[in-house]
Amino acid sequence: MANAIELDDWPRHTERKGWLAADIDRVKITHPLSAAEIDALRRLVASCKASGKPVTEIRQDDFRDPVLDATLKRLSHELKHGVGLVIIGGVPMAEFSKEELQYLYWGIGTHFGDAVSQNVEGDLLGEVRVRESRVKMRAYSAPGVLPIHNDRIDMLSLFSIQKAVWGGATVFASALAVYETIKRERPDLLPLLERGFHQFRAGEQPEGEEPLTSHRVPVFGRKDGLLSAMFSGNSLVAHQRKNVGGLTPQEEEALVFLDEVSKRPEFHIPILLEPGEMVFINNYEILHSRTDFGDGEAPEQKRTLMRLWLQGRPWRPKPHDMLVIRNKSGLQGIDPKPVPQPA
Repeated sequence: MANAIELDDWPRHTERKGWLAADIDRVKITHPLSAAEIDALRRLVASCKASGKPVTEIRQDDFRDPVLDATLKRLSHELKHGVGLVIIGGVPMAEFSKEELQYLYWGIGTHFGDAVSQNVEGDLLGEVRVRESRVKMRAYSAPGVLPIHNDRIDMLSLFSIQKAVWGGATVFASALAVYETIKRERPDLLPLLERGFHQFRAGEQPEGEEPLTSHRVPVFGRKDGLLSAMFSGNSLVAHQRKNVGGLTPQEEEALVFLDEVSKRPEFHIPILLEPGEMVFINNYEILHSRTDFGDGEAPEQKRTLMRLWLQGRPWRPKPHDMLVIRNKSGLQGIDPKPVPQPA
């Protein structure tokens, strides 16, 4: 899936610092599209449509324009070397059909990385909305609050299409700041969190493998000097009790303290993405959650976002055991599985 154009590498052998909510200025992490950049997007979307290629077959070489290239390269660099959050805003939503918005969003995404499957159904371009028939094991198709966590991918992205009637902000927190706090307040717990815990994969594991990981998935770990975090089933007391088995008193204490620290308000910055705004997230450094929300009855009152899981070019350095799923394809994400046929 690699393109001829390589992206900036990740920082290595350097101590990345965490941040608190008070350190983040929404304006400074937001790039409003200029009139010239919007014109370039119009041209690129029209060109992609005329090519006849499906959205998911568009590559970075298909979505290049001198007006945009330098901007997107700079934002990709900021994502990896800055605070880990980049917002692009100002897409004129009324000008584009749903298909055209998909081309636009996917095309911008190709400048950050390569999209991979987000679920066993093989979705490369996901849709975050409440639906009666939920996507198997994926919380983004359900209503309500989401706990603080991060996904199994180098970079996560969301593109706001419609807002809910109320609520629905995405909340961000620095996993590096959580680590620094634990190291300062309870350094005795870090070895257990760095060792990690087994995780139940609920049918998303490759064919022939057991649902429970054979390896422990670290909550925090380093590769090439770069600290990464994975907050998933390996970090939740309830998940461990239900799916993995008993915890020692020390293990439970570590996970309870991890949960307490990650919920502290000073870490959390809520951002309500407006329609036409997309956020790109340095996923192994930034945690996210979602506030409660309420949809209306009308279709245009239902919270809807597009979503991408982006594999870095090159991959972000991280401990191999942080991969909850080791796909047979060799890609990150979740390899799709064939739909069972009725007998």
